[in-house]
Amino acid sequence: MVTIDELKEYSNNLMFRMKEEEYETLSNEFDTFLGWMEYINKIEGLKDIEPMYFPFDLGNVELRCDEPIKSIESDYALKNAKVVKDGSVIVPRVVDGE
Repeated sequence: MVTIDELKEYSNNLMFRMKEEEYETLSNEFDTFLGWMEYINKIEGLKDIEPMYFPFDLGNVELRCDEPIKSIESDYALKNAKVVKDGSVIVPRVVDGE
């Protein structure tokens, strides 16, 4: 079970604001989802199934050759950025890393 306090902490760390009633709805949705996971885990022989890494069988797919093309100059690409440091755009941190 995911508690409302946990959801508030997660949303705060992600700088994501929600209305109070939305936390209750999201908590109920998590409970439903976790119930489905419990149900799926009860399927016999599930551990013997090879996981899928892509939903479709691609068979023999050939990758295209990348051809180098002329790109824009970095000064031109960075001219509209608000903050630039050492040739990189600086943006606000959006996830609180622990």
